[in-house]
Amino acid sequence: MLDSLTLDQLRSLVAVAEAGSFSAAARKLGRVQSAISQSIQSLETSLGTPLFDRSGKVPKLNDAGRVILADARRLLDGATTLKARAESIVQDMEAELTLAVDAIFPINVLTDSLRDLAAEFPNLPVTLFTEGLGGAEQRLRDGAARLALYVPFANIGENREMEYLVSIPTSPVVASDHPLAAIEGPIGRDELEAAVQLVLTDRTSVSDGITGGIVSHRTWRFADL
Repeated sequence: MLDSLTLDQLRSLVAVAEAGSFSAAARKLGRVQSAISQSIQSLETSLGTPLFDRSGKVPKLNDAGRVILADARRLLDGATTLKARAESIVQDMEAELTLAVDAIFPINVLTDSLRDLAAEFPNLPVTLFTEGLGGAEQRLRDGAARLALYVPFANIGENREMEYLVSIPTSPVVASDHPLAAIEGPIGRDELEAAVQLVLTDRTSVSDGITGGIVSHRTWRFADL
């Protein structure tokens, strides 16, 4: 029965494969050889198939054993991750980080921060939402994100705290072959109002009523940068 499988049996299998023999595996694990042999026999009984070719002087993994060995290593790695995650929770660390980030947030700062996070907390799962305008704040309001990096449009509200991180300069631009690009010197408002302005549109209601930055009478609206 697979229910009788134990991590000890899997560790014994991996140790024998890596050490090359039952006796070497016993020395590696600090146990007697008979305990290793018994553990392997119990594993083979549980799986219903032999894992070693015992026809020679030293038992060697057969085809089934080599396949099971790879699965055993994955299970042991999973158990190690599970234990580390449980220890983190016990130490009052977040079980998971769900982060919402405004699309204009500097990508190099974000990736460097995530790289440092992975080094400090290698078993912490991370979910990252990249949003425009009020999307990141809405994720925070809805409880879908525990932390958000965004430009605030309204009061932060109860049960949340806000901290200034960085200023991000933005500039209106046109393509090099656009008529406005051919104008020498400062561009007047009349010329700007006559040109089509591309406007990022909020998928949420967070920025309702906020129209800063729109100068043209002709606007095309997009929901994605």
